[in-house]
Amino acid sequence: MALDSSPRIPRPLALLIVAAIAGAAALSFFWPRSNGVSTAGTNETTSSASAVGVIRRQIDVAGSAGRITAPAPDFEWNAADGRTMSLQDLRGRTLIVNFWATWCMPCRTELPILDAVARDDPDLVVLGVDLQEDGAAVRSFFDHYGLTAIQPLLDTDGETFRRWGVLALPTTFFLDREGRIQHLATGGMTEDAIRAGLRKARGA
Repeated sequence: MALDSSPRIPRPLALLIVAAIAGAAALSFFWPRSNGVSTAGTNETTSSASAVGVIRRQIDVAGSAGRITAPAPDFEWNAADGRTMSLQDLRGRTLIVNFWATWCMPCRTELPILDAVARDDPDLVVLGVDLQEDGAAVRSFFDHYGLTAIQPLLDTDGETFRRWGVLALPTTFFLDREGRIQHLATGGMTEDAIRAGLRKARGA
């Protein structure tokens, strides 16, 4: 039988090499997290992720329902700027309430169009009510698509969706200045469709 004449690495040296490889792997895993990222950048990311409103309670309104001509179901939320708001506070302005989620493909096409319309219309308020997702994910979505005019809100328990009768995404309600629903759209909208909904909300 032929003997294996290849040189063997002494056991202590082999253990040392394995330890060095494991240490390098661990360092490469943690290094990007601890090097090259300033404290200011970390704080900015945390602040950005928290810049999302959260719906805190539902408000009873007589006769309210998610249907055309009915008063819109009201709710109260903690705004990203620290204020406590409700739909009642927005009376006197045209309001769009858009129900969406980050995983909704038509929402990804519709929201940038809706945001562009809102940027050009100082009378218009657009609330983007997200279905039970994480605030950081919603903030990241808004930053990725450059959405600046829509106010993102988290419906953490899905109760707002239920009270408005939302069964599909996206679903969009157009409210007049008195808080009544004047138009309802299900599915992704074009700019023309959005402007048609606004005309109905404004009685034009």
